[in-house]
Formats: sequence, structure tokens, C-alpha cells
Amino acid sequence: MRTASMIAQGRRGTPTVEPTKTIKAEGARGGEVESVPVHSIRLPGLLAHQEVLFGGQGEVLTLRHDSMNRSSFEYGIQLCCRKVLNLSGFHVGMESVMD
Repeated sequence: MRTASMIAQGRRGTPTVEPTKTIKAEGARGGEVESVPVHSIRLPGLLAHQEVLFGGQGEVLTLRHDSMNRSSFEYGIQLCCRKVLNLSGFHVGMESVMD
């Protein structure tokens, strides 16, 4: 949801191609976050997977992140634990603690 919100904030203008309004199977299209289409899949054994697709005529750019186990989050957790004492107010994301 946060990634979709950040994509929406970074957009300049509207998408050049309107997505189809045809629904072939109720619920199959996913949802929208600030006009950004979002599709979610929950599967046993899939810890964390995120894929962002940007497309234009004749091209697709894919950004993908997979976490195979929770150890991939350890460095970020340790970083936040060290830096949180120096923060004030409410923060979302790690932008406030990354060097």
C-alpha cells in the first residue's frame, strides 16, 4: 500500500492508457490505492514478495524484491533500534534512519 501511495505521489499527470473496466471474475482485478492498481496474493511459504511493473508502449520495467526468510530484515531492525532514540514525533518508513 505504501509503495502504491509513493508511486501515486511521484506521477506527473495521468497514465496514457486507461485500464480495462471489464471484470471477468469478481475480485480478480485487485484494488486501487490513489488510482494505482494493486493486486495482492497470499500463499503459504511466501514470506515477502513485492513486484512493481511500469509499462509503456513496447516496454516493461520490473522491480522485484523477495525475502526468503526473516533474517533479511535483521539489519534494518538493528538500525532502527539504534536510531529510534534520536527521533521525535511519528515516522513511517525507514527514510528517517537511513544514512
